Amino acid sequence: MAPVRTPAWRTPVRDVQATAGSQTNCSGFARAVADFEPQPDPSDGFAFVVALEERPGAFHDDELAAWCCEHVESGVRAELAEHFGGVLPPVRVVLRRVLQHPVDSNEPRNREAGRRLVLRALEALKPSP
Repeated sequence: MAPVRTPAWRTPVRDVQATAGSQTNCSGFARAVADFEPQPDPSDGFAFVVALEERPGAFHDDELAAWCCEHVESGVRAELAEHFGGVLPPVRVVLRRVLQHPVDSNEPRNREAGRRLVLRALEALKPSP
């Protein structure tokens, strides 16, 4: 049986933004911003780093932030695994912002935002026609 090759992620993609859902409806809303960086040593594999930026005046709750980040990460992992055939590439995903809302934040929308982050990063990697 041939060894499984881990796909490479060669180019950083910064300031990737994703939104899921729409505010003021009953199905929830999520927004996230992340950077995708190749791992300097591919053997380090996949890493997800939460490095939320301070936003003066923005609502913040440590517990809600951690919960939102957990579900964004879940969506990122799921989309990368789906795209790369179950093998996560050696990429470091740095989550810089996540919307925290006491009513609109929910698990499915945060997972969807995580998936959309990956799709937008992959789109940015495609060469322009």
